Amino acid sequence: MKLHIRALLTFTWILLIALPAAAAITGQCADCHTMHNSQGGEAMFSNGGPHAGLLKNDCVGCHTGINTGSGTPFVLTVSSVDYKNTGTESGHNTLAGGNFYWVENGTDSTGHDVTTLSNVTSASEPPGYTGGTFGTTLTCAGSTGCHGDRTKSSEYEAISGYHHNNASGAVTDGYRFLDGIAGYEDTNWEFTVSNTDHNQHKGVDKHNSTDDSTPANYATTISYLCGICHGDFHNSSSEISTGNNMQSAWLRHPTDYDMYNVRTKDDYAGYGTAGINNYDIVAPVASTNISSVISTGVYSASGKAIITCISCHRAHGTPYQSIVRWDYKLWPGGTNTDGCQKCHTAKD
Repeated sequence: MKLHIRALLTFTWILLIALPAAAAITGQCADCHTMHNSQGGEAMFSNGGPHAGLLKNDCVGCHTGINTGSGTPFVLTVSSVDYKNTGTESGHNTLAGGNFYWVENGTDSTGHDVTTLSNVTSASEPPGYTGGTFGTTLTCAGSTGCHGDRTKSSEYEAISGYHHNNASGAVTDGYRFLDGIAGYEDTNWEFTVSNTDHNQHKGVDKHNSTDDSTPANYATTISYLCGICHGDFHNSSSEISTGNNMQSAWLRHPTDYDMYNVRTKDDYAGYGTAGINNYDIVAPVASTNISSVISTGVYSASGKAIITCISCHRAHGTPYQSIVRWDYKLWPGGTNTDGCQKCHTAKD
């Protein structure tokens, strides 16, 4: 009997050390899954069903609700959504990726129109797409989505296992369930956010030929992921090349560019307050090192102030055109914060 107990304890210990340190999903399996689609005479499936993996709901269905900073992160709020001006002010109840609320309510340019939203019925060509005819609606995950294994056509198969193995903090592969992408994950998805409390996206300076010559390094960045559908806007090409592995800044707004390169120029020196240069949550910048968040001194060394797609946009949705983080059309004048001036400080 003692031998059996010892063996059982040893096996239990092996199981414990094999489990992830901070799994994203906790609680009863029945919270998300159903065996027979029946409980007390009531059907358990939502949004049509049945869903793969014995799930009760689809991606957006599971992530619909009002955020409180704990529990499930919600990407669609059907009522009481509060973005404030930039999604960073006290009292906002949206997360880092924004919210599908505005695109769900009929304004196409304010969000990614994923197929599981009720108002999305047809294909939408991503701006800048270079892969021929897109020919399909977007999904949350898989080969026509952002999350999970992008080699899988089924979004359920693509995301399988991710919810049970994600941890907060520095993630070198699979940041926010984005396969191959690195970043530092904020524990409450920026429900609370400050210069010391935020996600830290991975970036590289493509103006720097050393970074640009290592595609494997670039392929871990958030801008690389966006570029899969929206085009690699600033890689070497025949379009108005400046000879430094980037296209002209006047062709499109630069991404994958480190403002450390222009830190002494008046137009950029004031980012995060001149002389202090705090990380600014309204116009966030990426870093080459994602072992911790950048809070102060983004110009203290190279690789801490890299402009990315996410510096100006949110992935799910905002109240503003082109999923921009702020209402840039108010400048000059207006009462809302214009994030353009967070980098272009001489124009504030």
